[in-house]
Amino acid sequence: MGGLTLDNVTMAYGPRVLFAGVCAQAGPGETLVVTGANGAGKSTLLKIIAGLVRPEEGRVRREGAFGYAAPDVHLYAELTGRENLAFFAGLRGLADDPDALLARVGLPRGRGGDLVGAYSSGMRQRLKLAVSLLGEPPLLIWDEPTLALDAAGGERVEEILGRHRRGGGVAVLAANDPVEADRWAAGGVRLHIGAA
Repeated sequence: MGGLTLDNVTMAYGPRVLFAGVCAQAGPGETLVVTGANGAGKSTLLKIIAGLVRPEEGRVRREGAFGYAAPDVHLYAELTGRENLAFFAGLRGLADDPDALLARVGLPRGRGGDLVGAYSSGMRQRLKLAVSLLGEPPLLIWDEPTLALDAAGGERVEEILGRHRRGGGVAVLAANDPVEADRWAAGGVRLHIGAA
């Protein structure tokens, strides 16, 4: 269904090397969990995987479409949650049901018609996850997917990931919480970047 290979990926900002020689592979049904200290380059590596940043050296091979969710993903505050989903779906020529996606990520019932500017940080995070699920991509790239979520939101993330893996999908997750990292890496691949 999909796959991901990182081959000697290196990133530097001038003389400062963020990470070097990163190699990893994840196949259908697997999760690649990226860990490391703050500033180690987890978010940068996920942006490289998504094709948003070019590495200094190395190569990324992705199979199939991907969905990306990260803290810096922009949502339109002047649009409703439903309108944001319809907008991003339209850009990609997709016809997903916005209400079904909002229910899937657990956005409180009836809030899909509210302006995103009135959403809490947790509601915005749920909407970002919903955007990443448009078109049921075989590869999910999620940077700290439980950021700002309550316990129910964390459980929803687990449900979505479990279903995605059982369907043969691949997930790449950046994690700061060691408990989450251990749980997500079970049966998958763990990649620690930065100082050991």
